[in-house]
Amino acid sequence: MRVVEHAPSQEEASEQLRPELVLPGALRWLRRRVLGVRQFLWLMKGLFPALFAGCELSLSAFGERLGVEGAVLVVLREIAEPFLGDLPTPVGFCPRRRRRRAGRGADQQSVGPDPPVSKG
Repeated sequence: MRVVEHAPSQEEASEQLRPELVLPGALRWLRRRVLGVRQFLWLMKGLFPALFAGCELSLSAFGERLGVEGAVLVVLREIAEPFLGDLPTPVGFCPRRRRRRAGRGADQQSVGPDPPVSKG
């Protein structure tokens, strides 16, 4: 994802990373990955505040803090190893929770008149 950080625009980064896709699809693919990486970096700052205090949410900043030039995500995942069972995919093992649409609760009973009261 360092390509995205150093590219002049997301369009150019997506064309470089996914040339086989048309631009709208490549941008969606890229944005999902960027969002996932930023969420992971944010979680790492919360899990290890002393280590990552003052780091901006970029692979370059985290790599500089760790003294890593290449696979920053691999090193971060090794550091987060005790928490992998609680971290969401694709970094951890816990599946992401799906958002529910407002007004469509699974436990909501249907709207309608009350059933007749039995007299007995």
